[in-house]
Amino acid sequence: MKKIRLFSMTLTVIMILSVLAGILPAAAEEVSRAVLLPASPELMVQGNKLINKTTGEAVTLRGVNIPSLGWGNGEHLDESLREALDGWNANLIRLAVSSASWTTSNTYREKVYRLVDAISARNKYMILDCHSYVIPNETDAKMWEMVSKDTNLANHPAVLFGLCNEPHDIKGAGEDAARTELDLWKNGGTIQGPDNTTYTSIGHQGLVEMIRDNGAKNILIAGGTGWGWNLSGLANENGFTEFALTDNGSNNTIDKSGNGIMYDSHIYPNKGNMINWHNRVGVMRKWAPVLIGEFGIDRADKTVTGNETTASNQYVPTLMDWMEDTNGRYGNVPVNWTGWNLHPSSTPRMIRDWTFDPTTYNGAYVKDALAKLHQTESYDNEYSCDFSSDPGFSFTKLEGAPSAEISGGILELTYDSTKAASALSVNLPLNWVLNGVQQLEFDITPNTQSNTFQIGFYGADTEIWAKDVSLTAGQKTRVTIPVNELIKRNTPTADGLLTGAITGVYISPQNAAFDAVEIDNLKITTSSAPALFAAYTPYTPPADITFNFEDTAFASYGGKKNESAAMSYEVTVPGVSEDGADNPAGKAMTITYEAPPAGKNFVGYVEMNIPADANLEGARYFSFLLKTNNAAIEQGFDVSLQNQSGSHKYGKRIQHKAGNTVWTQYVIDFEEIGLINPRELARICFYVGKTNDTLRLDNLAFTREYPKIMPTKNTVAAVYTFEQKNTGKPDPAWYTIEGTEGDMISEAFNTTGFESPRGGTISYTRTNGTPSTAAMDITGVDFKKAWPEFGDLNMARYLVFDARSVSGSSIDLDVSVKIGDTKQEKYFLYQSLPITKHIGTGWTRTAIPLSDFIINGKCLTSGWVTQICFAIKTPNVSGNLLIDNIALSNNPTFILEEDYSNTYDLMTSDTNVFTGKEWRMEQDAGKIGYLKMAAGTTNGYGGTPGLTLDINSNSYDNRMVVENPVWQHIDFKNAKYFTAMVHGGTEYLFDNNRKSYAANKITVEFLSSKTDFSTAPAIYTENFDNESVLNWEGASMTPSEEGINNSGAIVFTSASTDPQYAIAPIPAEWNFNQLGEKAWVSFSTFASKDAQINVAFLNENKEVIGNPGYTGKLQVYWQQSTFEVGDISQAKYIRIGKTNTGANVTVRLDNLTVSNQDLNPQVALSATIDASVNTWSHVTVPLNVGNGDLNSVKMMRIYSALNQPTPENGTDQQVILSHMRLSGLPEEELTVPDGDFTYKATFDGDGMLELHNTGGYYSAANNYFANCRDKRYGRTGNSDNATITNAGVQIQYHIADNTNIPTGSMAYAEGTLPYSWNLSRAETMSFDILLAGKMNPEDENVWLWNTGNEKWYGAMGAAPANWENGLTPTFALLDEFGNEYTASVPIDFTGKWQTVSLPLSAFTNMAGENPNYGDIKKMRIYPDKNKTYGSFYLDNLTFRVTEPEPADFSVESVAVMGENGENLTESGLTAGTATANYTFALKDETIEQDITLLAALYDKDGRLLTTKQERTTVNTTNNTASISVEADTNAAALKLFLWENDLQNMRPLNDKKAKMEITKR
Repeated sequence: MKKIRLFSMTLTVIMILSVLAGILPAAAEEVSRAVLLPASPELMVQGNKLINKTTGEAVTLRGVNIPSLGWGNGEHLDESLREALDGWNANLIRLAVSSASWTTSNTYREKVYRLVDAISARNKYMILDCHSYVIPNETDAKMWEMVSKDTNLANHPAVLFGLCNEPHDIKGAGEDAARTELDLWKNGGTIQGPDNTTYTSIGHQGLVEMIRDNGAKNILIAGGTGWGWNLSGLANENGFTEFALTDNGSNNTIDKSGNGIMYDSHIYPNKGNMINWHNRVGVMRKWAPVLIGEFGIDRADKTVTGNETTASNQYVPTLMDWMEDTNGRYGNVPVNWTGWNLHPSSTPRMIRDWTFDPTTYNGAYVKDALAKLHQTESYDNEYSCDFSSDPGFSFTKLEGAPSAEISGGILELTYDSTKAASALSVNLPLNWVLNGVQQLEFDITPNTQSNTFQIGFYGADTEIWAKDVSLTAGQKTRVTIPVNELIKRNTPTADGLLTGAITGVYISPQNAAFDAVEIDNLKITTSSAPALFAAYTPYTPPADITFNFEDTAFASYGGKKNESAAMSYEVTVPGVSEDGADNPAGKAMTITYEAPPAGKNFVGYVEMNIPADANLEGARYFSFLLKTNNAAIEQGFDVSLQNQSGSHKYGKRIQHKAGNTVWTQYVIDFEEIGLINPRELARICFYVGKTNDTLRLDNLAFTREYPKIMPTKNTVAAVYTFEQKNTGKPDPAWYTIEGTEGDMISEAFNTTGFESPRGGTISYTRTNGTPSTAAMDITGVDFKKAWPEFGDLNMARYLVFDARSVSGSSIDLDVSVKIGDTKQEKYFLYQSLPITKHIGTGWTRTAIPLSDFIINGKCLTSGWVTQICFAIKTPNVSGNLLIDNIALSNNPTFILEEDYSNTYDLMTSDTNVFTGKEWRMEQDAGKIGYLKMAAGTTNGYGGTPGLTLDINSNSYDNRMVVENPVWQHIDFKNAKYFTAMVHGGTEYLFDNNRKSYAANKITVEFLSSKTDFSTAPAIYTENFDNESVLNWEGASMTPSEEGINNSGAIVFTSASTDPQYAIAPIPAEWNFNQLGEKAWVSFSTFASKDAQINVAFLNENKEVIGNPGYTGKLQVYWQQSTFEVGDISQAKYIRIGKTNTGANVTVRLDNLTVSNQDLNPQVALSATIDASVNTWSHVTVPLNVGNGDLNSVKMMRIYSALNQPTPENGTDQQVILSHMRLSGLPEEELTVPDGDFTYKATFDGDGMLELHNTGGYYSAANNYFANCRDKRYGRTGNSDNATITNAGVQIQYHIADNTNIPTGSMAYAEGTLPYSWNLSRAETMSFDILLAGKMNPEDENVWLWNTGNEKWYGAMGAAPANWENGLTPTFALLDEFGNEYTASVPIDFTGKWQTVSLPLSAFTNMAGENPNYGDIKKMRIYPDKNKTYGSFYLDNLTFRVTEPEPADFSVESVAVMGENGENLTESGLTAGTATANYTFALKDETIEQDITLLAALYDKDGRLLTTKQERTTVNTTNNTASISVEADTNAAALKLFLWENDLQNMRPLNDKKAKMEITKR
């Protein structure tokens, strides 16, 4: 339906629709503005809503604040009103006015009347906002007295009265001093003003009554306390409080009530989060209409109360949702609102400048919301004027000096375009509503000069839309221009749309002339259903500008030095290259400076002047790259962007982290620093730091979009590695966001990370509906404290993670991020659109630029996220996804500090860290028995070096240790597994339960000293290597060269049969006062025979102080003793002697140490290993982390782990270790044997594979059970006879009715495979099996089902008749995620042992897929459920493995050379160019492989200095590649890496030569 509206004013309005009366009006008539009929329907309050008083329809008012009348006479009022109402579709203007101006200026009031008419003409509304503070004062009351009697405003349906902008801190004075703020707010009183002044306020209720007494029924709006914020004192959950206002006249005259009262709250970030919004404002939403009169966010707002981030793309939309009640919390009744504010210099800004270009962080949200919530209204009208009078036209000079006037019934325009362009806007009456504009027409006559004119419209946003029209001198032309013929003629940063927000008619002569033109009979046509539109012409910004000091340079340079006068600057080499490295051919601004003198703060700056022709219009970001030489401390640099006069300065401080000496990119967002108009910029001032340094600046860029992420060699990464067990750090929280019913997802830890011993597993079951999501939350306080790298993510540019599908096939993974605060309500988080990544069955690194994540239409520009979310997109699948190393980084090629791929050899054919080191025995006092450790060169596996541990029958609680092996190359923090070849003993041990063990269960420990850092360390050591500081008296103490490892020692000798002592004064340099109240002493001894000694400390009277001292029995081996001696801070002597009887005792003493630190060795890492009896085993076991310091491991300890003696009369046991190494990952390949090798379990107590019962079901009617007995029944050698040894396993079961076995209740035998078994190399599985259940036909005395079982099963007796048909047990292999792959094996009954073999390819899951054999961790054996009962014996379970086939692609050789040709793998890292040359082996000519080479340099503290990458493709004709990197004197280590594919889809090359490290020696 077409909308038709009449406009009556001092101009002619012709109605083009005659359907109203059936005929056109006979004539136009002129009426005055005073009798204008307002078009806005009258509103009233009904409950908590505003309604149309006539129709009862609910109305919601939404719009903007126009503030400049509140502080002056108004700026761009017409343009602001047109843009807000006609361009942004607001239906409400909150107009700030000054009560002082209102009460003193008629001109001021006339401006407001004019705006009211224009708003009413649009069927919209205005709040007359008395923009005052604290409480309405006398001037405010006078204003409302005038307004309530003003016929232009009182009872005007379009006008609402805002009584007081922001009440706050209301304090009574005099007799009112004790009254509450709310009492004063409502009822007024004597108010305490500034500087001890007082004034009287009639209060808000007084204003209400005065306005109603004067007859004005306009809706009244009252602001809450706390700067117009808090409404909680006026209403609660039960209704209004006593302080709410009542709508009546004085003396409670109800008949003078008006259209109601609504309440105003101003919500800014400092007011808190959604919980506060509800508690302070939401309580009123149930009872009265609420206006959020001001809201917004400025880039200066970093946080809000409530620990919630206020990224604008979270805060404003969240507030918008709350105001619109999208969650139905307030009965789906939205609030009314006006965003602050439509002025470019009042914050929070909604517009950047007077083009009304909205700020992205504030105004864009308001404009978008208004466009979505309100429809543009247009009408079928003709606006015309014959200029017989001036109905309200004005003129704006746009170019040159044109002039215009209305006289004699025409509009005359005079111009002079001979010297400069000339343009004018004929500004149209403000109450012409031009939405749906279709055509412009008027008569125009040039006086003396023919010319071409641009004629069209001038928009409120400064856009010019015009058409070229040629006119002849002296000839009247009727110009008729349909709107679709208009073309945008200029390029402001506006929206490129010709809307109804038209300021005036645009006229500009194009040819040089001096003339006048006459204009008459202007007519503009609009339509309620417009068919013609000007072409959308979006703003096209000028090109970005980058000053790189080569192609583009600044106009000039200057600066100012600090008081040290030591600063110089020049443009010189090198600059920065595209990959973030130094470019020797490039240039940069190089600044060398010294710190200011003591007590001075001015640091000095360099000034770079922007060329005058540089067009920065539309630029929104300033970025640059910076590099410093001094990495010792963090530095702050101030960047100031200034206009020509320096009156406008826009600055930001950049924090450059300590240790950062590589090119680093910094970005400044103009909105963040309040820079609206970059065109005014004339210079950049860069203030240097406060230390001595040289810095370089390059690629200083002004850009319209967020700048391209520049590569950097400085890796800033927050990486969650799932390795908290070894770091002591807490885990982040994981949350599940449910999808469609039946769609499930969960997260757990696993032991298979990416090149690490720990990672995460995401388990899922998918439907074809909405997937469930696993969200990793990083906002926890404990997590943030433990992971400070997650607290500074401004530099992060990528989300990176390693992932792998282990469900047999690849999957599609949806990745998204959330921003917000999980401590708040769930819907407070905002989630990005998902990004889909394809995850294959091999480890792949995925790097997603954060700018790819879109949240509320905007890209993410930093790593400030709260949750990282993963959802399986592939439908109708289930399985597991491995994930590791979830990182927020500025570099997708970051290298983890935890490099678990390294291996560290302890004892191999090439390395022996124990060479020259002596093993000694640790023993508790009074214990007997012994251990011996013999190191040999050929006693290891295959004649290689080994360690032989002799265990005496009673020495099970003694331990062998070796100190200070040569293992400086080992990083114990990254050591996760211990690998060795182990040869077990020859006899069995038995525990108290008669469970048999071979004597090869050995514990290996790596030890460090425990350090108590609560006190400063004090350590005093005498190792007797040189002249001793101890001068002994008493018993004989003789220097010796027979100490540990043939070092110095002191020898105590006693020939007496009585106890005897030697005493020495404490040396003066041993300051025992530093020991405090607790001290420890440690020493090593070697006795000639059993000797019992005592070590004590004496005071000046030679009395024992502290603890009584150590008394212990010594052995004829080196052993270390450590004990606490208490407070010996006043000791003057040390005493050593023997306490037992017996003559001729000699004790060697070495490494005497006294300290306030606990000197007891602390276990840092430990492992217990097993191997088969009397045979070699290859064992890999995980290392357990203890309390010792992993940075100071000094000792290794080995001992028997059984804690049981050998049998009586048993022989000593020998356990041999060789091929020992530590590694970050389990050894996937057998490092020792050549050719074929087997993994074998003999079930003889060797710990290789132990089976146990699992599951089972029993009921009286349908009994079902299974029993598994290991280490009892096995095969005797290779005999086929049905004889049974005590090394094997028996599986027996009984099924009465298999149809009634509950699901999941099938019993089975289960065991965990050893860590060293990597079935990815296996081809077959075999086992020995003997079916039981009847007597041996060859020997009736041998029961294959023994009598114990026969008794247990009662009358069941012999096997069933069909026993001879055999059994079909099912074997199952399980990976670490519980995925089961089965193979059923038919076994014939022969009455003899038989060997059965099957290929591993026989194991499949229900989908027929084979497992990833390298992930297999467990085995199960299910009985044959089709047999009612049975029993079989199993032995010698064997997986046969072979050497792998040559890889399609591998590293044949790698050589790392210095710049002088030296081999760095031999000489170590040196300064200069280091080049790694790779040669690759390819299986055949069809192979082609994309690879990435990475080189990383580290300093001595492990900080990354620089990285370099090279990409290439390798094939048979090009099978070499190299990478070079410059190592300076700070470089202490070079790490080299090879990766497959490109850097955002990376996989590590599965080759041992793909990673190597070279250190400086």
